[in-house]
Amino acid sequence: MAACAMLAALRATVELKLHVNAALNIGCDPRKLAEIFFQVATYAGMPAVNEALEVYREVLKERGEWPIK
Repeated sequence: MAACAMLAALRATVELKLHVNAALNIGCDPRKLAEIFFQVATYAGMPAVNEALEVYREVLKERGEWPIK
């Protein structure tokens, strides 16, 4: 989760996609992961959050987990 937050803040979208998949694979709650991305706004601004959420949605769609229930 910390790696996802840092990659979101750095706007490293390719790497973030890999780490979001990994986080979900090991059992991270998808809702908590989304909360982490919103916390990034304080440190990196909303453009970074928007990019992270875009990657997050893309990963969930690829996994057949979008929308979150």
